[in-house]
Amino acid sequence: MKVFLSILFSLLVLVCATSQAWVYIAFKLNQSYIAAELCENRFEPLVLCSGSCYLDQQLEALDGKDQPSSPAPQLDTKDFHFPSVLEEGEAHSIAVVSPNSFSSTTWQSSSYTSSLFKPPQQFLFS
Repeated sequence: MKVFLSILFSLLVLVCATSQAWVYIAFKLNQSYIAAELCENRFEPLVLCSGSCYLDQQLEALDGKDQPSSPAPQLDTKDFHFPSVLEEGEAHSIAVVSPNSFSSTTWQSSSYTSSLFKPPQQFLFS
């Protein structure tokens, strides 16, 4: 069962990855019908479109479906409101954090860190 599912999912990924090729193959197989019935320029006698306008429309529609319609809106962090978990009537306090309140502490000696960060050494072969 696992082998069947892995083959099935592999084929689905392959079909999705080659979707433009499938549109082109379908166009080539039905090009005479598309040129005679679906082409935008079929009523103009001197245009040698042969249905390529229809192919361009299909490929653009496929590309438009792959891309998101609009980018995600950017949120400003100043607009976030965190509701209080305190019950009504209790005093509300605001916590102020200064940028300097988070300082790095040294828990190892400087000789330890300098032994970690060394540039690679060149080996000379004679």
